[in-house]
Amino acid sequence: MATRWGICTAGKISHDFCGALQTLSSKDHQIVAVGARRLEDARQFADRFNIPRAYGSYEELAEDKDIDVVYIATIHPYHHAVCRLFLKQNHNILCEKPLTLSLRGTQELLAEAQARKVFFMEIRKELREGTLGEVRMLVASICLPLDSVDRIRKRELGGGGLMDIGCYAVQAANLVFPGKPEKIDVEGVFYEEGVDMGGCIILKYSGGRLANLSYHTATEDGANRLAILGSKGNIVVPGHFWCADRLVTPSGEKVFPFPGCSCDFNFDNSIGFTYEIDAVRDCLNKGLKECPAMPHSDTETIMFILEEIQRQLGVTYDYP
Repeated sequence: MATRWGICTAGKISHDFCGALQTLSSKDHQIVAVGARRLEDARQFADRFNIPRAYGSYEELAEDKDIDVVYIATIHPYHHAVCRLFLKQNHNILCEKPLTLSLRGTQELLAEAQARKVFFMEIRKELREGTLGEVRMLVASICLPLDSVDRIRKRELGGGGLMDIGCYAVQAANLVFPGKPEKIDVEGVFYEEGVDMGGCIILKYSGGRLANLSYHTATEDGANRLAILGSKGNIVVPGHFWCADRLVTPSGEKVFPFPGCSCDFNFDNSIGFTYEIDAVRDCLNKGLKECPAMPHSDTETIMFILEEIQRQLGVTYDYP
């Protein structure tokens, strides 16, 4: 039986998600409903992707019982409230990053999901291959020209570079060095509106392991790279490491071509959504309530790190 998807919001990232999903077999995946804040937007989105049901509110979508899992792609200040809405209706959830804007908010959602025994997974781009010996350092840089995006400057809309793109670098660090660091040091630069434009982060882990992370929203695209440095060799992921299709190892370059797709995507390599879409189906078919590649403990650890970075930057939010 196909996994029946509900789509929460009709924005750009939902467009890319649905475009990727519809490249997969309809025997495995079907989009059955979409909900947006305006019915007109939901209907236009439904027409674009041949979705049978369109709702003019998230509440109506949450009440639809003919859904196996909901993809939530609101802007991140609303993740907490919207996720709770769907959890209360016992819906399984795949939520866009970042899960919430605070550790408390993340812990509340995870507790709610565990209590209701529904599947909950936050997006994570996994990349690990090769024998490097003792991994001693990770260096990640993500710089994208986002300063012309109005939302990025507005604290009330979850603005700032850390929660929009810097979180990818933190996720990469947690992938290589799972668990909480012993020490976190941060320096940042800011927009006039008071939110962070960019930052440099040092995470010190036990055994002298280090993660050197940087992000910036007012640069040209191109300064993006992930390097994992070990005692016997290195792995380098050039370019968009958060949606990568190739890596360089001591034994040479390895390429992982994305599936072909005629959809016009808004963001680079969005066809990669197909991998996590299939991962969700696999977990649901196995009766799992969290994804082994992204367990709840990792989600909580990442939010712990992000919240401490927020504190040091002096950029906090009124949303959980």
